[in-house]
Amino acid sequence: MGNVSSFNMRRAEMEDPPKKKMHKGESSASTAAEMIDDSKAFVERFSLLFDSSCFSDVRLRVGEQSYYGHRFILAAASKVFEAMFGDSSAWEESRQQEIRLVEEEACQAVFYDFLRYFYSASINMTTDKALPLLLLADKYNVQSLRNACVEYMMKHIEELPDKNKTLTWYHYSKLTGPEKLRDTCKNFIVSNFNVILDAADWVEMEREELVDFIGMSELCVESEKKLWEKVEQWLVADNNMDNCRDNVETIVPCMRFCKMTPTELLAIESSPLMPLFPDILKDKLAIAYRYHSLASNGIFLPTDQVPFRNYTSPMYGMRFPFELKNYANIPKIESRVCLSCQVPYLPSLEMETKKASRYAQFQVNFYPKGHFSTISLYGNFMGRQNDNVTLKISRQHVPVTVSPPHESKPYPPMLVEATLQLYSKKKELRFVGLTLTQTHIFTSKTPELVVDNVLDLARLKAEDSPFIVEGSLSGACFIKIQQVGDHLLEEDFCRVTAENSDIH
Repeated sequence: MGNVSSFNMRRAEMEDPPKKKMHKGESSASTAAEMIDDSKAFVERFSLLFDSSCFSDVRLRVGEQSYYGHRFILAAASKVFEAMFGDSSAWEESRQQEIRLVEEEACQAVFYDFLRYFYSASINMTTDKALPLLLLADKYNVQSLRNACVEYMMKHIEELPDKNKTLTWYHYSKLTGPEKLRDTCKNFIVSNFNVILDAADWVEMEREELVDFIGMSELCVESEKKLWEKVEQWLVADNNMDNCRDNVETIVPCMRFCKMTPTELLAIESSPLMPLFPDILKDKLAIAYRYHSLASNGIFLPTDQVPFRNYTSPMYGMRFPFELKNYANIPKIESRVCLSCQVPYLPSLEMETKKASRYAQFQVNFYPKGHFSTISLYGNFMGRQNDNVTLKISRQHVPVTVSPPHESKPYPPMLVEATLQLYSKKKELRFVGLTLTQTHIFTSKTPELVVDNVLDLARLKAEDSPFIVEGSLSGACFIKIQQVGDHLLEEDFCRVTAENSDIH
């Protein structure tokens, strides 16, 4: 079958395989055995057979395209083709001259690359091709290509929104694995949700996944208003309109409307969803308006306390950025990052009423080159140090009150969720490369939260450290006062909080 002479002509164009070089005075009889690697030429010879009629004994029909194939090559690369073409195969169609393979449209578009991989062991990969190729590798049990696709995905989770496919990859990996890809995708999504919100496949997110993400307090977004705008976009998208009521009933309760200002809440009343689902939206708005009404009178009920997310907008006053320049050369004793953080607790958020908000004072100390401290002993200063990258957060003893100035009461117990983020950069994308979250109840007896091993110091000091961008270490600390009140001192509550802290 096919034109043998044309194949031989193409083969003749290839370079001769490498030959072992003989040194002067050396005879072949006295030479020790030496491996000669001809793998490159070997692959090139097989590459010439790709989609060639020469020696072809089968044709594969995929969509409107037809490809010449060679059963022994297909069977050697794929367990599925091996079973299909085996002598004991019960699949009658496998003995036909042309076999029609039914593939999804996205997989049809990359089948040329997929089949060529069987002959050349190489592939031109992009973020658009990665998942369809992984689907084919899974379907036909081509383990080497599957591993290559996963490895590529792991390296390209951090991409600009126009090329970012992390949501789609997360959905697939959650259904079929691998777990490492799933976890890495999830960590990036939660810590860089602003990137995900602008990605092209945002409105294609599964409802269950959307509910999972917007139910998280560790979700990093600009503001609740920005999140709502994107959720509204998802709800009214054409692909989600068929189940619009179910979607609204499931998703809207996960939104934290009381973390919006009254002005932002008022804008929701003009949403295109309002006339369609007034029974759902009006109830959520009424609860949020009630929260702000009580807050403006200094009344904060424990049942009304809804956790903050990791909001980056300055309006919330909970994000404290830092930058340590010239990280590699700065002495350890000068490397400490010290942040004085005035954090509003039980705020009403509106600028005109913010004067009535109370503030708690925290001090954040971050030791990115290892922990050190000095103590005074008999008039002499002594130092203590280790190589643990340490985060220490202390609540100051004296409460800060804005108005009236004479009011100064001891701090009530506070449930605080503290998050440390370190930034990385890939091309033009600046993203969160590491997120660490811990929960702690600050009281007069427990005024300090210490996290000893934030990450391995060697990873920070490495020449290719992902966290050192243009010589600088940048990041931010979020301090979110999630609950306030004496109920936090109850034994059961403390136990549950400790368990949650361990999970983080």
